[in-house]
Amino acid sequence: MRGIPVTGRLGSPRIRRAVAVTVALAAATSLAACGFSGPSTSSSKGLTIWALNDQTILKQSVDAYNKDHPDAKITLRLFSNNEYTQKLRVAFDANQAPDLFFNWGGGALNDYVKAGKVDVLNATDVNADRYTDSVMQSATFEGKVYGVPVNGLAPVVLYYNKKVLSDVDVQPPKTYDGLLAAVKKLKGKGVTPLSLAADSKWPTLMYLEYLVDRTGGSRVFREDRLG
Repeated sequence: MRGIPVTGRLGSPRIRRAVAVTVALAAATSLAACGFSGPSTSSSKGLTIWALNDQTILKQSVDAYNKDHPDAKITLRLFSNNEYTQKLRVAFDANQAPDLFFNWGGGALNDYVKAGKVDVLNATDVNADRYTDSVMQSATFEGKVYGVPVNGLAPVVLYYNKKVLSDVDVQPPKTYDGLLAAVKKLKGKGVTPLSLAADSKWPTLMYLEYLVDRTGGSRVFREDRLG
């Protein structure tokens, strides 16, 4: 699951009234994790949303929503993955954060929760029963919900080169132990066993998360994500 949260600026009746509408829009359009922030720069008639620039469906949904609500439009700003986290933190520090924002669950969201930057979602704001308990844990802290998952699954896969494996008589591994054995044999033949596009570092994290989850179990994985 890529991204999770919906949260909001503390003590804002306007935000609370808008939550149900915005969350409904988000869930219907596979919005990535969104949340409310500290003091907002949005106008009194609309909301601001920040997200990553690959959210094509989100943009289409916001455009459709704005067409139906010309007097209370949503302002959507999209950012590249590499600049997004820093811009979001700067905006929070300057009290200029958006009303709704894409975020990742676990520790990434919990940092804002601990700092009192995001608001709690109540049962009247969103029907958490629509989601599995294991997914909601990523946005639940001390029994309180701060976000909802509204993005599709992002599978993490490994591709293999049939010719390369055939040339060194290695069968495609089906288990982690099999993968380690294949890596050892490939290295012994002078072949680079794995290559990962990880210039921005976060792709590597996905593989590490899988290893922690598969070898340590869900409890270890959850505790590690929450810091």
